[in-house]
Amino acid sequence: MFENINKNEKIAEKKDIKIEQIDNKNFTAVCYIYNKLGDFNIDNINDNKSFDELENKINEENIDISIFRNYNFEIIEWLSFCIDDEDKLNKLKNNQELLKGKNITEDYIDEVYSKVKDTIKQIAEYVPDIKQKEEINFNERLKKINNFFKFKDINIQNIEIVLDNPFRGKEDGSCINLGDEIIISTNTENIDNFDHEFLHTQLNSMIDNLQMDDDFINIINGMLKFEKSNIKEYGELSMQNRSALYEEFIRTYVNYFSKGEDLIEQVKEIKNIKNVDDEEFKEYLKNKVKESGKIFSEEELEEAMQKIDKEKYIESSIKEKELQTRIYAFYKEYSMQSDKNFEEYINEFPGYIKRTV
Repeated sequence: MFENINKNEKIAEKKDIKIEQIDNKNFTAVCYIYNKLGDFNIDNINDNKSFDELENKINEENIDISIFRNYNFEIIEWLSFCIDDEDKLNKLKNNQELLKGKNITEDYIDEVYSKVKDTIKQIAEYVPDIKQKEEINFNERLKKINNFFKFKDINIQNIEIVLDNPFRGKEDGSCINLGDEIIISTNTENIDNFDHEFLHTQLNSMIDNLQMDDDFINIINGMLKFEKSNIKEYGELSMQNRSALYEEFIRTYVNYFSKGEDLIEQVKEIKNIKNVDDEEFKEYLKNKVKESGKIFSEEELEEAMQKIDKEKYIESSIKEKELQTRIYAFYKEYSMQSDKNFEEYINEFPGYIKRTV
């Protein structure tokens, strides 16, 4: 059971949300198909001997997966959760906001479903069981999120969680909103994706309701242009496109605030690099490379170090974190008051940004 234990009367009343950790071999089959088509590049999928039988069966039975090249992975992903489940399929077709976002119709969903269903089921028959880690307490994660944001209402009755390792990258996750239920897929090695995807179902609408003007939009886009992460794929902030702001609010909470990592202190640490000598700076950079998980030889590292200008590194590192640092500070201010829940408090964000730049 997920219970909201904060006593503030503005917070959602206690409510049962059923959370299930499930296997879905149809979805696993779809991930496998798109890997074979080259849409994913997950090295360990081809090295996993437990999938040899699946590979052999596809070759033996000459299963043709070329039709999937005609369709967007995300749409096929949605459909994989609806196979032989009329209720879910109808909920998907009735979600007009979802369909409008992809510029598709109910008839299109029916047409695609009829063309891919049998192939997905055929491949799913040979998908081996994926050994998962111990059962994860998603109830506690959800409780922690709600205790911070103090959601007034969560219109969700059921959450299905599909742990799809080894088929997608560590950072990959997705959420399908079917009205009163959502399906979240995430990699077992990065359960933070659950928090990320769930927060999209709650924060996106709050950000959509923000009263933005041109000055605010220009300030945010000025900060976003220095981002080095994949935030650029979401496009510039505009009245019609607020995707980058969704991501920055969610990433700042999940990656920093919820973990107790002080982003403001991290920026101060970067500023203090100007006071260290060249050898200390090199050691700092080496540690950052190790933290990232990237592997380089000593020679490659040394060569890269020689090309990095310390002053430029400090400047770019601070600029690329500027928006997240301000969102972090905004979260901090919010957490120090108790009069408003986050849905009410976020309305102050445009004014906060203008006030602090």
